[in-house]
Parts: sequence; structure tokens; C-alpha cells
Amino acid sequence: MTRPHAAMWMLEVAGGAAGVVVGAAREIVSHAPHRIQVLEPGGERRLLYVRAESGLEEAFRALEAGALRSVRIDFDGGEMDWLLLFTPHFDGDPSPWWSLVAQQQGSADPLRAFRTASRRPGLRFAALTADESLDDLPARVDAGSFPWDHPDLVVAAVWDDTGAVTARLGPYLLPSRT
Repeated sequence: MTRPHAAMWMLEVAGGAAGVVVGAAREIVSHAPHRIQVLEPGGERRLLYVRAESGLEEAFRALEAGALRSVRIDFDGGEMDWLLLFTPHFDGDPSPWWSLVAQQQGSADPLRAFRTASRRPGLRFAALTADESLDDLPARVDAGSFPWDHPDLVVAAVWDDTGAVTARLGPYLLPSRT
């Protein structure tokens, strides 16, 4: 069976500390032209992002300090479409610091972004999916609870508390058994 081509690649990373996820975002953002929007506490229910009055580093610092709940970066051309950063417990459920990046299919090598992000020490997981992000992950992701069978999973890596990594290809790239 031939797999359909993804319209969009999704890169997700999560970490136990703000600096880990914000650091991965810094590497991805680099010097690409972008616009910044922020979500202040209380705006989560309606996802009411507003244009940031300050620059990227100021938005990152405010997010780390708890003055913001999320930062959205929209890119003006280039490899990425947008990047979202979320604080823990963003939607009320227990969760780690988390980031999601969308990249149009054909614009660049999605595995390059995965490799770049997954080199960050302190990550809990990094995952590349086709078209859809992973849903309903537990607050404490480990190799045993990770959704390795998610149909859109391309590749993922999960780290334990000692730094040991479990990495696997997902079903999206594996030959179908049907």
C-alpha cells in the first residue's frame, strides 16, 4: 500500500523545564522572518492570541516567567509555517512544557528539524508526525505510555529520567501489513 503524501509535517517536543523547550524553539526560529502573537493568562478558553508588543526574546522570557500561557510564531515564508509554545497545564490537564511546529510538505527535510530538536538535553520526547499532532498524551510520557502505534507517527524519541533514549519509526513509514 502506498502512503499518501503528508500535506504538513508536525514536530512536537516536550520537556520538564521551560528552558529546554524554549531552547529548542530558538534553534528552530533562528533568523527566519516571523510575527509573534501571545496568549495571556485567561485567554486559553477562547485561544485569543494578540500581537506581541515586544520581540521574540521578551516573549520567551515572559512565557518562562508565567506572564504568558502560550506564544505563537507565524513565519513569513521559509521552511516553517508556525510554531506554538505552551506552558505546563495549559489546558487544565497535567502536561509538560510543550512545543508544536508545523512545516509544509515539500518545503524542507522534516527529519532535519526532528534531528535538530532531539539533540537538546532535557527533552522528555520529540516526535515527527504527518498531518496531525499526537493527541491526549499522558502528563508523564515514557517509552511504555508513548503512542508508538499512532497512524501518523513518522519517528519519535522518548527519554527516561537517566537520559536513556528509546527511538522508533512510526507506522506512517512502515510498510502496511494489510
